[in-house]
Amino acid sequence: MPESYDTDKGPRAGLAFKIFFGVGISVFLGTCAAIVSPPGRELLRSVRDFYESIEKGATAMGMVELRAIGCDTAISVPVEEMAELTSSLSDKFDTESSMEGVPPGTRWIQCRVDLPALDVPTCEKIARTYGAATSINDPFIVVSGKPGTTVCSGYYMSDGSRLGAIGETTLGLKPE
Repeated sequence: MPESYDTDKGPRAGLAFKIFFGVGISVFLGTCAAIVSPPGRELLRSVRDFYESIEKGATAMGMVELRAIGCDTAISVPVEEMAELTSSLSDKFDTESSMEGVPPGTRWIQCRVDLPALDVPTCEKIARTYGAATSINDPFIVVSGKPGTTVCSGYYMSDGSRLGAIGETTLGLKPE
């Protein structure tokens, strides 16, 4: 005698699959519509530009030397580019007040140590290392820390002397 087939499970299983498949298609189509919309394309362009800039900054002069002193992530980008990128990704970032007093062309040097157990290089050490590798004569910004935490930051000269905090307008007068 042939095995009996429980007809009650078949239609319910088919309905669950149809609902799951329908939701999946809806999410996919909604995502596609968002991406091809003008705001979606602008967001994708901003993300692409951000990552291209970071990739370029990670291969800039002096970054190999910063990784050698313990920076897992080391980047160097012009502050104008950093401000433009961050403001294009977030309307909450106030680029005008955060970049007030920063001379055009100032470099933003970022050092990040990913492992909590490792020590973070001091900003002075980062400044000296970057300065020796690049022979830079102008002040530059150094920010050093671990994910989510800034250990030190400020304006520095290539000899490691600190000129002031980020946002001060007294650049170039004399070290603190």
